[in-house]
Amino acid sequence: MLVAALLVFLSVGSGASPMVNPLDEMASRAKTIEIEEVIRKDILNIISKMQDTTKQYMKTDNERNKKVVHYLETEDQADEALQQQLDINYQRRAEYQNEMLTLRFELKNAVNESQWNALMDTATSK
Repeated sequence: MLVAALLVFLSVGSGASPMVNPLDEMASRAKTIEIEEVIRKDILNIISKMQDTTKQYMKTDNERNKKVVHYLETEDQADEALQQQLDINYQRRAEYQNEMLTLRFELKNAVNESQWNALMDTATSK
């Protein structure tokens, strides 16, 4: 049962891929909101870093997941080897999340509240 659950988790991925479209949409909104061009350039640079970070993580995540699947499919692999691969996956996921959080705060600090709301598409209609 555990093996089946792990295989399903690994085939679905880590959750980074759902970030791609929202980042693309955010970049599109950054090009249309009223903001100084210098700030717009900074915003687009930060979003680009977020996109690159996500794409790189997705690539390495897929590679790590293939290793874990190999360990799950190969009966002669020790439990320690599988656990080591899982630990690497968790550590890498935490690194990705920390990097994305750092970039998010960098982005938030670059704009005011109304610009942030427009960028995040959270502006309320009144």
